[in-house]
Amino acid sequence: MNPPVSIIMPVYNCGQYLTAAIESILKQKFTDFELLIIYDRSSDASDEIIDKYHKQDSRLRIHENRGLGIISALNCGLDLAAGEFIARMDADDISLPERINSQYNLMKKNPECILCGTWYKYINEEDKVLSEIPLPEHDSEIKTLLAVSAVFAHGSVMFRRSALGNLRYSEAKPNFAEDYRLWTELAFRGRLAVIPEYLYHYREYSASLSQRVSRELASDTAAAGMEYLSKNREFIFSVLPQLLSRENLSLKSKKQKKYFFSLVQQLGIKLVLAEYLKPGWYVFFCSLRSGQARPLFMLKYLFSLAALLLHAPGVYENIEKKLIKFKKIFFVCIRHNSGSGV
Repeated sequence: MNPPVSIIMPVYNCGQYLTAAIESILKQKFTDFELLIIYDRSSDASDEIIDKYHKQDSRLRIHENRGLGIISALNCGLDLAAGEFIARMDADDISLPERINSQYNLMKKNPECILCGTWYKYINEEDKVLSEIPLPEHDSEIKTLLAVSAVFAHGSVMFRRSALGNLRYSEAKPNFAEDYRLWTELAFRGRLAVIPEYLYHYREYSASLSQRVSRELASDTAAAGMEYLSKNREFIFSVLPQLLSRENLSLKSKKQKKYFFSLVQQLGIKLVLAEYLKPGWYVFFCSLRSGQARPLFMLKYLFSLAALLLHAPGVYENIEKKLIKFKKIFFVCIRHNSGSGV
């Protein structure tokens, strides 16, 4: 009989953290799963670690995916998965013992739910907690904020295989936001949920990611978000009044409100740029995160409230001049930073 949960873990050169990642899965309270490790031939100790655990625990299934990259590995995992539910897991992160059990129980009790994440914490190379991310919990909030953020930590998600169908990660082009694009495709096939507990530790590297990769990730995430916004604009505007209502905000903790408003600000500037500038500018805008371009990136906060009120009766006339001024500032910064070689 097939296990109800398949956990997909792509592995390539993660030897330093792989043991902890595998152990965190094998020590889950929920035990009826298969751990699908899709590995490329690594130059570190990853292959030896995988082989050791494969011999020790029959729940591990391993598959070699030589030289084909992360997206191919993930798609291979989706094709091999036998479970009713599919969970993601990154080879350098940590799943807390209750994670799989909590997600499985929520999705089993709520058949309309097709994807479930959890709150998570950023940790560094020494496992020190850097920050805590208390995600929005409700379907309409998650679907709205997907326009500006992947929302979930990559490896923290569980989704329903029946909702996935033939949908796979896109291999059409280099893709630094592979999970985000899949989630935006899945979003309106059912309800999304978040468990309000810190059940996942997402590892952040201080020096190992190059500036180019960081820019590519920001650019690809921005492009995916703009595509999602253009498809679901009507829905987003229909639920915003309720999301920003005093009643809804009163239910959130101070930390939740802070995180929620940071995403709402990003949504605001995206709406301004989508409304008044070519969509490509937003992608360019989000790739400028450091150095001389940082002042330009920080401009995103200036007109977020105005953007959210764009479609409210009688408001447009009051903010039109500010938006025109914003466009002038924006293009001055573009010219300045282009001249600086950014």
